[in-house]
Amino acid sequence: MQPVAAERPYLRYGRLMSLASAQQHWALLAASVIGLAVLLMVFAHLVLGSRGARLNACLNDLRRREKAAAAADRAVVRATKKLEQLRRRSDSVRPKSIDETREDLADAESLLKIANDQVLVARNQVRKIIVEEFPPKRQQALRKRLLPDEKRDTRPFSMEGG
Repeated sequence: MQPVAAERPYLRYGRLMSLASAQQHWALLAASVIGLAVLLMVFAHLVLGSRGARLNACLNDLRRREKAAAAADRAVVRATKKLEQLRRRSDSVRPKSIDETREDLADAESLLKIANDQVLVARNQVRKIIVEEFPPKRQQALRKRLLPDEKRDTRPFSMEGG
């Protein structure tokens, strides 16, 4: 092992690289940085382009659209309640307010229809990815697990008969 001068530490023997050494090997450093960037891009492409990643992205989109449809449904319920309240008090409410509320209800219903259509499109996209990307043995199980036909009622019991 050779002694290293204090003014010029090298990369040799685990020492830090000095400015002079970096100037001598600038092309090697640049190629290393570019190579690392290329490797990261290839790795990201492989990970994000995998069948599981595509399915998860579509499932996230489906969940987001289902939440939007639920919010639109709540808006329809609110608009309906408001219209019923105004109709009960129709003798003391301006007719213009009732007409505006009726228009708001119609808008909310049309937004609900659009949101439900978007949910159907997202569900079909998930089905398409399952069919294209996964083997036939797993397709039915994935469809059953990820795309249940109907929402189950999670309430412990219902006061309605049936």
